[in-house]
Amino acid sequence: MIASGGVALADQPAFVRGKQAEYIALAGKPAYRAVPWVILGAVIRKAEGLNRYEYTAASVAPFDAALAGALAVYGVAGAADGDCSAAAAALRAAMAGLVKTALAGPLSMSGQVGKNLQIANISYNGFGTLTYTSSNTAVCTVSNTGLLSPKSRGTAVITVGVAETEQKAVFAMTVT
Repeated sequence: MIASGGVALADQPAFVRGKQAEYIALAGKPAYRAVPWVILGAVIRKAEGLNRYEYTAASVAPFDAALAGALAVYGVAGAADGDCSAAAAALRAAMAGLVKTALAGPLSMSGQVGKNLQIANISYNGFGTLTYTSSNTAVCTVSNTGLLSPKSRGTAVITVGVAETEQKAVFAMTVT
């Protein structure tokens, strides 16, 4: 097919009939999809680039559903522009509804040599995996469940993190 000016449509992937479009192959034949389909693809790519562990489980559930719906529409050859626009809008709304997780811990803790204690007051509203480390295992070790084992007098910095993100809560553990 030849567009105005004698240039083949296959040579015009950016614009077709004055509309932004994306070249795709449907059933082995070249085809173009207009703006709503291209926009849906861009929104999907943005959504797929998010780290879901940075958001609360409650806000990720509707996001996952909207992403699945958008992918289903995007995968349909010849999807109606209205369906593409609706799926993009639903996915944008779900992305806007994502709530960042928060991780907080105690400011400090203290304990006695030989008396284990559980880290208290950890607040985390996400669904990632919590990790625990000690800066000085000669003074205090910490298990993968947050159980502190004071070994000798001194101070250790305890870090509680989320394995899937960069979130951390840090506090001092003083052993007497």
